[in-house]
Amino acid sequence: MLKCRCSRTATQDSRHYTQKAPNINDFFATCFRNELFAGFGPMIILIAEVILQMRVYALYGTNKKLFVVFVLISMALFGFNILQMSTLFCESIYSNECDSGGCFLKRDHYRRAFIPPFDDQPFVCIDALPISGIGWAVTSFVELLLFLLVTFKAQVGKVHRNVLHGPGIFSDTNDIATAMARDSVAYFAAIFTACLAGTILVFTSERNVFGRFSEFFNFIRNAYEIIVITIMTILAPKLILDLRARYYGTEEVKSTQLSWNFEAPVHSAICRDSGTEHTLN
Repeated sequence: MLKCRCSRTATQDSRHYTQKAPNINDFFATCFRNELFAGFGPMIILIAEVILQMRVYALYGTNKKLFVVFVLISMALFGFNILQMSTLFCESIYSNECDSGGCFLKRDHYRRAFIPPFDDQPFVCIDALPISGIGWAVTSFVELLLFLLVTFKAQVGKVHRNVLHGPGIFSDTNDIATAMARDSVAYFAAIFTACLAGTILVFTSERNVFGRFSEFFNFIRNAYEIIVITIMTILAPKLILDLRARYYGTEEVKSTQLSWNFEAPVHSAICRDSGTEHTLN
């Protein structure tokens, strides 16, 4: 996910300067030290995006075109995560320095354009840079695409169910793809809404739309990123448990006792009479 949109600035005067190559130690000391959170956060979201793409791909079976599209999307998202950690998206702050060989521009430190430098503050090492509006917008677009795909698959499954069982008649089908599509609609809608809210939050705070509240929104952007990651990590296992429970049935199902043993009978019923149990296939 893309972190920010920054540009290079330099001090201008009448003398001619030559650019001095930046010191890699200065980069790690002044820019990379507060990038760990900002790098790991988008990487976690990227991993979640890949898992969600695999889930949608499973819904569509062996659709090679969809597989190619998902591979390209994953590579693009991974590229954004790599670029955000490089100097290409850092603003270069220069100062004049002269020696016997002449004057040149010395790169003092790196920072983001919309984040003030915190070099004079004691807690700069724990400062974290938030995801930019562009990063949230890209994530929202991917989530919208996945949401539309699962919605389409769920509607197709509903049409097929109506053809087989009649309109308005609910059938607890054993089709795993149909069950996954139906359960995934609410999940993808929730994730898309959360990412869209993050996009609106960042863009409105950067443009000071809400006045004094925009500064408050600036401070909660990192907290909101953690909220989105938490929502993803909570709902994803729930989808898996719901799928297993749907396969094994909802009667007396405990998540700790579920397994992926698909040799179990698909159609079964348990009859209890006089203290004995019989399984009918």
